[in-house]
Amino acid sequence: MLHPLGRAEFRSALAPSGRYGRWILGLPTAVKIGHLVFSHAGILPEWAEKGLDGINSRVREDMRVDLYFPALPEGNVLIDPTGPLWTREYAWGKGPAEKRLVASLRLLRASAQIMGHTPTRGARITSRYGGRAVFIDTGIGRPNTGKVSALVVEGGVFYAVYPPRERRKLGPVPALPT
Repeated sequence: MLHPLGRAEFRSALAPSGRYGRWILGLPTAVKIGHLVFSHAGILPEWAEKGLDGINSRVREDMRVDLYFPALPEGNVLIDPTGPLWTREYAWGKGPAEKRLVASLRLLRASAQIMGHTPTRGARITSRYGGRAVFIDTGIGRPNTGKVSALVVEGGVFYAVYPPRERRKLGPVPALPT
């Protein structure tokens, strides 16, 4: 079927002027709460240099195109593999990932980044690099393998919570990098 039922309505609702598109454009891509930065996929140093306001502005700007995903222009943050919506550098830990993470944290004046986007092994919230990177994508959208979960920060400690009763200590929230 070339045009499945509802496709045009779906695209219209997600367009920048559509009901959901307007709502999404009003949301930040990255936020900082205390000394913790939350983003979809992580913030590399080249993005951290822009600051959170710069990142959020750039994403909003690039989302204002009324093009379907495959037609987005090169350089658009929505398809940039190093951008805050797609990078997996910290999750996969290739190359100098830890040094780059610490550089990003310094630029953002943060102690840790909390990230989704890359499903974790075993559908468990995990941390790397001494708790400076916490990965919370437990595959909830995968009915047979995903897990409902939550990250709780309490008393300077990260906890992974899995309803109805499991609560696992991940470790202390790290200090700001020097």
